[in-house]
Amino acid sequence: MNAPERTDIHSRKPIWLGIALGLALVLLGCETTFEPFSEGGLDFSILGFLDAERDTQFVRIEPLQDGIFLGSTDQPFDDIDVTLEHVSSGHRMVMKDSIFWFSESAVHNFWTPLRPTPGETYRLTARYQDGSQSLVDVTMPDSFPLPSLINPPECLSAGCEAEPIEIHISGIDNLAAIIASYRFIPPNDTTGCELIRVSYLEEAIPAEPGYVIRINWLRDMQRLVLEGFETLDVWVAAGDPEWPDVTALDFETLLFPQTVSNIDNGVGFFGGITSKTLHVFGDARTCR
Repeated sequence: MNAPERTDIHSRKPIWLGIALGLALVLLGCETTFEPFSEGGLDFSILGFLDAERDTQFVRIEPLQDGIFLGSTDQPFDDIDVTLEHVSSGHRMVMKDSIFWFSESAVHNFWTPLRPTPGETYRLTARYQDGSQSLVDVTMPDSFPLPSLINPPECLSAGCEAEPIEIHISGIDNLAAIIASYRFIPPNDTTGCELIRVSYLEEAIPAEPGYVIRINWLRDMQRLVLEGFETLDVWVAAGDPEWPDVTALDFETLLFPQTVSNIDNGVGFFGGITSKTLHVFGDARTCR
């Protein structure tokens, strides 16, 4: 990612906890600490999600020793096989190991080209050559309509109409994330725009037939001590049927890796999402 990951300015939870208890905006390219500690007998820690809107899928996988994560090697694993299987057809894809460096620590993100199909089930398996393994099945959520923008803003800066921007969301059973992405020109800087992401998941209001969200851009601007925003996009994600309601959990509880773990013989979380991005304001060319 080009811009630094930032913490949700509306709550104590890092954004990545609100997305995949690790997405990011995990998105598995951002710097995210994940150091599971658990009882023995578990083989792998797994963190990530399948995204129906992406043509390449990533998942972070690290081996556990007696249930404890002891750090990772800076070389590809030669004794671990990771596969992603389309359950109904039996088609199996081998995921390739790739090494990312965060704060001088190596992490392993396995990847494969794939655009998951909404409604279909996929099985992720991480296996040692001796046969011990961790696995999880994920059923992708159905697709949903692009959220509707009720009152498009004319500008997002001091002196503009300050009413929150109302957005209606429908067709989602499990709301996984709502992220407002602002681009802005830093004070005394003409080299380009910076990016800030603000989670609105906890502010979603249930309303038939879905949700209403009001993006309070003026509040966000004032909290960041800025003069205005150049662009605004809102990213909405629907989670799979097993997606946990992280808004009901406090920050301290989320720090325990098995609080929301769904990995068989492992620890961590692996889910599925479908998503839509609504362009609300601005011309992206301004920030190139």
